[in-house]
Amino acid sequence: METPAQPQKSFFKRWWFWIIGSIFLIGLFLLGFAAYSGYQNDQKSPEEKAKEAQEKNQKLGFNKRVVKTFTPSSGTAFKYASPLLYSDHIYIGSSERIGYDNAPISKIHDNFFYKFDLDLNVKWQYPLQKKMVAGGAVMDSNHNLYFITELLDDKNNANKKELIFSTTYLTSLTEDGKFRFEKQLSEDMEYWDHAYITPAISKDNIIYFGDSRFYAFDTEGNKLAQYPDENSKKFISYGGSPIIDQSGNVYFTSPEPVLTTSIKVDEKGLNYPKHDVVRAYKFTPKLASVIWSTVMGNEMLDNEGGNPNGGGGQKANGIESPPVFGLGGKVLYGLVGCTISKIDTETGKLLWSLKPDGATGHFNASPAIDAEDNLYVGTKSNIESRFYAISSEGKQLWRNDIGSDLYNSPILGDDNKVYVGSETNPKGKFHAINMKTGKEEWTIGKDSERKIPDFTHDAMLLYKGYVYIGVHSAVEGEEKDAAFVPTFYKIKVDAKNYLPGSPWPRIFGGNSNSGRQLKI
Repeated sequence: METPAQPQKSFFKRWWFWIIGSIFLIGLFLLGFAAYSGYQNDQKSPEEKAKEAQEKNQKLGFNKRVVKTFTPSSGTAFKYASPLLYSDHIYIGSSERIGYDNAPISKIHDNFFYKFDLDLNVKWQYPLQKKMVAGGAVMDSNHNLYFITELLDDKNNANKKELIFSTTYLTSLTEDGKFRFEKQLSEDMEYWDHAYITPAISKDNIIYFGDSRFYAFDTEGNKLAQYPDENSKKFISYGGSPIIDQSGNVYFTSPEPVLTTSIKVDEKGLNYPKHDVVRAYKFTPKLASVIWSTVMGNEMLDNEGGNPNGGGGQKANGIESPPVFGLGGKVLYGLVGCTISKIDTETGKLLWSLKPDGATGHFNASPAIDAEDNLYVGTKSNIESRFYAISSEGKQLWRNDIGSDLYNSPILGDDNKVYVGSETNPKGKFHAINMKTGKEEWTIGKDSERKIPDFTHDAMLLYKGYVYIGVHSAVEGEEKDAAFVPTFYKIKVDAKNYLPGSPWPRIFGGNSNSGRQLKI
């Protein structure tokens, strides 16, 4: 007996037809909406697009920008720190505000040198007790680390104008945090007169740095050379780092040396000869000889912060801003006082010097250089602190009146923004600035948000869309109400990497801190 044929379902009653059809119609709707939105966006003016982007960035706010923080258990901070990046790990040493900021030497916290992963988890820490790391570290080809430490003392300064004394050391650790050596550099407890000191390291593993003299060391801690080579002379108020060109020549900027016998410390304070002649020096490798030395421009308005009684024209007696290379290493930019100098690296000829319009106070930061050889840097001048863009010809492109001390060295991102941190400022402490216009696109750390302690001599590192940066103190507020706050930050930014074609997008050149001329 045959089975009766089953009636076929209508095509329109098949369940899969309706599912596929619905997906198709939804897809068409979304495609049309996206096309319309894109059309609408294309009709907007650049100003409207910029405003929308700024509003979007501001909505990200503190908690979405600051994705990780770290606070040392001892309560120390990272005042002079410049992170070093190697193999997706960060190496950095701690230091903190001292003496003049209501933080007496006797209350310095224990310090450490750290290795972090990219989420700020500690892989190891090396104890330094009361010695502070005076700047960034460098790494040799065998992955050993080198950095300057200093031990501070104020117990012997009775009736000496609150002078601070220090002993400096070259310290070396292995990549896994084991001690290698420590070499004393200064005499015991010399007068402390600098900010940060960071070494540079050549391709053949020669370590260069400055203190009371310029030094060249090998990787076993042996001193190869010093300048001046006689011990009767020394530098006063040197700070910063040398830089190295692709031929291994070394460049320093510093006040001229003075006779050691002319320096007196007594009840009137520190007395020494006038040393406001500041030079850029070019040395052959290993400091074997001086190729040239050039007097840099040096003008600074006395009385930072726009004091109306300031007469202007005063010269600076020290230097804290490391020099940088321009395009192809053909020029050097050096900053002293409120003056920027551009020098031909082949001949030593001073090409121009400039005190930017409205500049008061002085430059503490090291500048960043873009792919057109333009320079970006800010001044330290309290409420009159300003951030500048200067062309390669020495013309001012723009200025941003930040209104808060700019010790911090800026970086240039591949999103055409300048990133820089400032000291106390109710409008924000970490700034993203449009590189072309100078307008601020977003900030974090405003008074209305969770606060960030001040950014000072610490430098930042940019890697895979995040900035890593420390601050100068773990203690905020009066001592009776003080509480530890984070001192190392991982901040989400809009840039993925440094600005393409830039010869010097960050202090010390790149993320290795080597101070070597970049290949671009």
